[in-house]
Amino acid sequence: MTTGRDSLTKAEARTVATIEAEVPTLDEARSLLSRFQTMIRERRRPDVDVWIEAAASRAVP
Repeated sequence: MTTGRDSLTKAEARTVATIEAEVPTLDEARSLLSRFQTMIRERRRPDVDVWIEAAASRAVP
């Protein structure tokens, strides 16, 4: 659920959307992971502290 979202078939996209709707914590975790991956890929070191604060404040176990 973290890679290849643009290349999903319609059925796969519906499945992912259903899972994310039914398990909001999973969607939130995916969003945090996506932000982290982008931050690392783009070498945005100043954003690390902000990301850590955002991740720590979430209810993601």
